[in-house]
Amino acid sequence: MKAQESRILELTALYENEKQQLLNLKEATDERVSRKEADVLYARLERYELERAELKSAIHNYKYLYSAAMAQAKQLSLNLEKQKALIQPSQTSFSNDPQLLIGKLSFELMTSQWNEAEVNKKNDELANKVRC
Repeated sequence: MKAQESRILELTALYENEKQQLLNLKEATDERVSRKEADVLYARLERYELERAELKSAIHNYKYLYSAAMAQAKQLSLNLEKQKALIQPSQTSFSNDPQLLIGKLSFELMTSQWNEAEVNKKNDELANKVRC
């Protein structure tokens, strides 16, 4: 009987030990992610990586466009300043002397008529070549 009681105590101790190991394993596996959940997480990760790459590309494009727009604005500003610098002396001299303004305008009219005559002459020459 004593042997049986000691065997029961021994088996009870083994049972408790196995039960504790089973609980430990269950707790360890509860912290892990199932295969289905892992697939969902991987899909989400891939979607986030793709979105990050697209956003990084968009930011790069916007930075490039911004720098190009700033360069163009700077160039336009410089051109505007140059035009102002060219026009300013003429405006001040024309406002003081109306005869100078009339002379300048007549010169520009004569120059534009001469340029128009040159263009018409070249146009006529090309038309004659085409007809022949």
